Amino acid sequence: MPVAAPNRRHQGMSRELTLRMGNHFASHSYRYYAAPFDVRLYDQRKSAKANKDVFTVVQPDLCIICDREKLDEKAVSVRQIW
Repeated sequence: MPVAAPNRRHQGMSRELTLRMGNHFASHSYRYYAAPFDVRLYDQRKSAKANKDVFTVVQPDLCIICDREKLDEKAVSVRQIW
């Protein structure tokens, strides 16, 4: 089932944050991405039960990656904390 795009207000706020944060993080070693960009959330508890990697994939509007080792060509993989 198709999902509707965010409304105009949401898009405007996201654009403004992207511009400001992108400029701010340009001088840092962090990586900054705007949607669409996959964030794979690794669930260690489920993985242990299933004996394999189990991911939930989300696409936040904006994300800042501090640990470059977690990045690959398509996404970032991080441990789910909730």
